[in-house]
Amino acid sequence: MPRPNDLEDQALLQRIAEGDSKALRELHIKTARPLHSMAMKILSNSSEAEEVIQDIFVLVWKNAHKFNFEKAKVFTWMAVMMKNRCIDRIRAKKRRIPLYEVDDYTEASITEPDSKNAVDLLKQKEKAGIVLDAVKQLPDPQREVIELVFYKEMTHVQVAEHLNISIGTAKSRIRYAYQRLRDALSGNSNIERD
Repeated sequence: MPRPNDLEDQALLQRIAEGDSKALRELHIKTARPLHSMAMKILSNSSEAEEVIQDIFVLVWKNAHKFNFEKAKVFTWMAVMMKNRCIDRIRAKKRRIPLYEVDDYTEASITEPDSKNAVDLLKQKEKAGIVLDAVKQLPDPQREVIELVFYKEMTHVQVAEHLNISIGTAKSRIRYAYQRLRDALSGNSNIERD
């Protein structure tokens, strides 16, 4: 038998599925703080945790009509989405190729290869150079946001504040830049895919 709190969440989600933005605000008030606390335990970064929570509420708004009340509680569903988003962020950070100072090809800008032979080091330098060339080919607004994300390690929120643009615009520019980079690098045999 669902608890009263579960029934309240179900009612809110049903209203959200019907397009009621007030219900989304109410659900946000009820759940954002505990979700943020959970995200902080995983990410240890308040800005990133805030971005994840924002993403979760966008997903709730878009997918409320798909939710099956018989399979899970609303908060559990949101917590699982939050955890998956956090894990995706952690994995994405591990895959990033550092672009800072790559022009100088300094030892500090290149991660240490598994086997410390010259061929591995040259391959890494070549890959970094290819990525840097692809970044330089981006249109100015997209190149600017990618440089802030990689060089300065800024979050979407920090990029938006730095450039005095909306978070949505920052996220769109970053997404388009990643897509263009992926397209540009997909045909290059010197860049290995995960």
